Amino acid sequence: MPTAMSTLKKIVLGITITVFTFIATYRIIVLEPTKGLSTEVAFYAIIKNSGCIVCHNSQGQLPYYANWPIVGKKIRESIAKGVEEIDVKRLWLIHLSKERIDSAALTKIERAIEQGHMPPFSYTILRPGSALNKKSKIIIKEWIEVERERLLPLEEGL
Repeated sequence: MPTAMSTLKKIVLGITITVFTFIATYRIIVLEPTKGLSTEVAFYAIIKNSGCIVCHNSQGQLPYYANWPIVGKKIRESIAKGVEEIDVKRLWLIHLSKERIDSAALTKIERAIEQGHMPPFSYTILRPGSALNKKSKIIIKEWIEVERERLLPLEEGL
């Protein structure tokens, strides 16, 4: 007859294996590989898969967990603050229209990446796999540099 402790250990082990399997599966399915993609396409894949578009999108839909009791209000406030800080979706649309992105907006993104502020830890808890790795940060910085080069003719004319 199994003891209560061995049953408890089996339950904890089962839960641990399930959680790690979920995280690994999520990362494999949701995160698009950036190898071989252009900087532009890789940048978009990163901001989409890391969730930047969720909180920094004035036209976006709230995630399902924004309606949860207790944490829902905090999530809605965080999203409103994120949009107020920078609207990444709007910047992407400006990029696609071949217009120039404001230099200050590029600097905001760059600083957030360098300082490790984005995505916040509270977001990565609810969305495993959303944290930016070293390669993602490099790709974002490369995209920022390409956008800055598009600004040069404008700035040189001043």
